[in-house]
Amino acid sequence: MFLVFPKASPIAVKVQWGIMYVLCRFQLTCSLAISLYSLQPSKSLKSFSIKQPQSNSLFVDLDVDTVVQNIRRDGFCANISLPVQSVTNILESIKDVNCLPDHDGPRNLQTGVSLEASDRFRTKSSRSRYDNTFQSCPTVQSILHDPKLLKIAADYLQVTPICMGARLWWSHADSPPYDLKRAGQVFHYDIDDYIGLRFFFYLTDVDGGDGSHVVVRGSHKYKRFSDRIATTRFRTDEDLIDFYGSEAIVDLLGPSGFGFAEDPCIFHKGTAPQQTDRLILLLRYSMNDFGNRN
Repeated sequence: MFLVFPKASPIAVKVQWGIMYVLCRFQLTCSLAISLYSLQPSKSLKSFSIKQPQSNSLFVDLDVDTVVQNIRRDGFCANISLPVQSVTNILESIKDVNCLPDHDGPRNLQTGVSLEASDRFRTKSSRSRYDNTFQSCPTVQSILHDPKLLKIAADYLQVTPICMGARLWWSHADSPPYDLKRAGQVFHYDIDDYIGLRFFFYLTDVDGGDGSHVVVRGSHKYKRFSDRIATTRFRTDEDLIDFYGSEAIVDLLGPSGFGFAEDPCIFHKGTAPQQTDRLILLLRYSMNDFGNRN
C-alpha cells in the first residue's frame, strides 16, 4: 500500500501520494512505511553508497551522528555552516541567472483580498526566486551531493535518500502587503513524504528583523491529534505557544553561510525581513519524489 514502484503510471503515483498525504500524519504508519521501503533492494541502506569519502566534505567539523540525533530529538539541528568561499561562489554564479518575481500581488494582510498596487509598490515584490538553472553551479552541486549531508539524510530517513533538488529565493524588505500563508510566514508543517529532510543555508546575514526562520522544537513528533487530522496545516503563534510553551519557539539567526537541517513535519515559518533582503538556499531529500523533483 505504501510502495511507489519505479514504473508506476502518473495516475498511480498521484494515488500513492494521496495515500501518503493522509497516512503520514501518524507516527505508526510512517514507521511502517519506512520499514516496508527498507525491504526494497533499491531503497535499502545496504545498497547505499557515497562516491566520495566524508573527509572530502565541505563541512569539515560536522559530526554526522550528532546532527541526526538532534534532528530526531528536536526536529532540527543548527550550525551546519557553509564555508565562506562556497557562499561567494554561489553569489557569483547567480549574477547571470534569471530571478523571477514570486508574488501574487498586494493583498490585505487580514482578509487576503487583492489590493490595487500603489506607486510605491508597483515595481516591488515580496519574494523572488531563481530559475532552476542555478543548480548547474558546481558549488551547489557539491553541496547537494556532499558526502556528509547525504549520510545525514540516509541515516535520518533510514533508506537510500533521493535528492529532490534545490531552491533559491529572496524575501524582500519594504514589500507590498501579501498573503502570509502563501509565503510560508505563518506557522505550518509540510508533507513531502512519510519522512523527509531539508537543509537551509542563509546566503545573507540574518539577524533580528532580517527574515529569520523559526521552528517549534519537538513538534515534528509531538502534535495534538487535532493538528494531525485538521484540513489546514497552519497555526497561529499564540496557539502553538499555548501548547508547546514559549521556550520551544526557536528563532534561527546567523551570518551568511549559517545553515540548519530540518524535518519538514516540524512546525516552522519564515519571517518577513524588515531591514534588508534575505537570500536562502534550500536542499530537499526524500524517500520518493512523487513527481515533485525540482
